Amino acid sequence: MSDGEEKSFPASPRKRAEARKKGQVAKTPELATSAVLLALVSAMHVALPGYAGQSLISNIQSAFAFNPANVEFNFNTVHLWQERALLWTGRIVLPALLLAMVLGVVANVAQVGFEATPESLAPKWDRVNPVNGLKRLFSARGFVELAKGIAKMAIVGGICYSAVRGAIEDGTMIKLMGVSLSVTMSTVGALLWTIGIRVSVWLFLLAVADYAYQKYDLEKNLKMTLTEVKDEMKQSEGDPQMKAKVRRMQREMAGKRMMKDVPTADVVVTNPTHFAVALKYDEESGAPIVVAKGQDLIAQKIKEIARENRVPIVENRPLARKLHKAVEIGQQIPGDLYEAVAQVLAFVYRTYGRRRR
Repeated sequence: MSDGEEKSFPASPRKRAEARKKGQVAKTPELATSAVLLALVSAMHVALPGYAGQSLISNIQSAFAFNPANVEFNFNTVHLWQERALLWTGRIVLPALLLAMVLGVVANVAQVGFEATPESLAPKWDRVNPVNGLKRLFSARGFVELAKGIAKMAIVGGICYSAVRGAIEDGTMIKLMGVSLSVTMSTVGALLWTIGIRVSVWLFLLAVADYAYQKYDLEKNLKMTLTEVKDEMKQSEGDPQMKAKVRRMQREMAGKRMMKDVPTADVVVTNPTHFAVALKYDEESGAPIVVAKGQDLIAQKIKEIARENRVPIVENRPLARKLHKAVEIGQQIPGDLYEAVAQVLAFVYRTYGRRRR
């Protein structure tokens, strides 16, 4: 790429595929995190008012209702409390963890699909270079990450401050003094639900905006210059010089095969100096076919091989020109030339005693 050349062409499918193999995809971890948080907050809001909430209240009451007169405080008692706590935690937490795991996988797959990128997992020593680290810190992406961090802190802090201040100002927190545990937990749960749903929704919207930016930034970085487009076309379609060389070699090989078929011909029709067409009668199709043809030097070579193998050479300028122009090697002669070719073959068979094979 020349210096200063502008990247004005969209990335080709080939470049996109190569970038994807290297792990260069539009992805933001905040999208999966915010989706999981939103789902967990919603799930807890549905679960806690029912059996899960009643179980939680019951376990808390049991834990704080310790009566030394009725319960012997020893190692077995503590162990029993631990088992109960673990069982309750497992019933409540494990489904939430499974939900979070599934949603995390779904959110990541939705962004990039299923793609194994070993190159992205390989250690990159330039990442530990302090100079490169400073460049990344003061780059456009670095400023975007800084702005994201500030925005997340502002969202979480602002929502928590607003919700707690509102609960204090309207007297909700004061009213909790002297009420039952179930009322306290219900009130606190409503406050936490307000904070949780607002925070998760705003973080999800921030993650969506970040994903849009990551996609835009990826498209901008993958753009190609005119030189890159030309180079890729050469690589995919082949270098024109190499293609010309291949075609030349193919012609040479076809010419060698053609010369080997000249001795099998029944007659060679000439111009006499510029064109030469070797004809062979095909008994299967019932029509003559062109086994070799050429112009100038190739025509001279065809006639030379014909003389060496005693193949008759007949001069017929109009017929030689028409056959050379209209019929390719290996093809039958067209119907409008049947009569002229038949006269030549009849002359050959009658004069040279050459019979159909």
